[in-house]
Amino acid sequence: MLRLAANVDWLWKELPLADRLRAAKAQKFHYVEALNPYAASIEDWREWLNESRLKLVLINAPSGSSASQPVRGLAAWPGREAEFKQVFSTALEYARALEVPIVHATAGPQHTESASKDQQRCYESNLSWACRAAEEAKIVVSIEPLSPRDSPGAYMNSLPKALETIAQVQSESLKLQFDLYHQQILHGDIISNLRLCIDKIAHIQVAGVPLRNEPSDGELNFDRVARELIALNYQGFIGCEYKPSSTTEAGLSQWAIRYL
Repeated sequence: MLRLAANVDWLWKELPLADRLRAAKAQKFHYVEALNPYAASIEDWREWLNESRLKLVLINAPSGSSASQPVRGLAAWPGREAEFKQVFSTALEYARALEVPIVHATAGPQHTESASKDQQRCYESNLSWACRAAEEAKIVVSIEPLSPRDSPGAYMNSLPKALETIAQVQSESLKLQFDLYHQQILHGDIISNLRLCIDKIAHIQVAGVPLRNEPSDGELNFDRVARELIALNYQGFIGCEYKPSSTTEAGLSQWAIRYL
């Protein structure tokens, strides 16, 4: 059985955060994910999650000084290693307190090609540190390849680069965040790539291609992908990270109801 998680930064954007959680529960979600949980305190989150009986399953590390960049993240930013450790420690504080199983260590922008080797060394070193910090709490660190359509200039920009990074870091705590939308744009061949790396995937996200609306719209057949994930015995969550084409409820009624 597949487990959908409502992304509370993309869905119900017209509502205050607490009301987004209530709306997710009303739509029969049991799980949510948040890109920026730091907009509220741990105490508020704990109260809202308890009230709505929802589990928070994924958070991003804070953007820190990369917040003004087109692509946010500090994990692959040479010279800002101390800041990365600071923001990732904040993420772990939230994850431990709220029992969040996965923290996405956002990589940030690509720097000059001549510095690419230094950037990769920085990335692997920061991820190794993050995995050691997360391991004690049994928290997974995820990395996510992003497409140039939505994230031009992203350092983590391909599935092969993500798989090679995971191989180099050599930590059981480092896993792949496989966004179906980004992967369709980057590489296509979704079913084959899921089969290739299913054992490395900690989290999946979904949106329709090319407009990033409901997964029922566009060229990506989510029902076919869902059948494959069931056949592969995927045990993780699927984050609903898309732009509703009208109301969130109307969009969910088109595709998600059969999985909730």
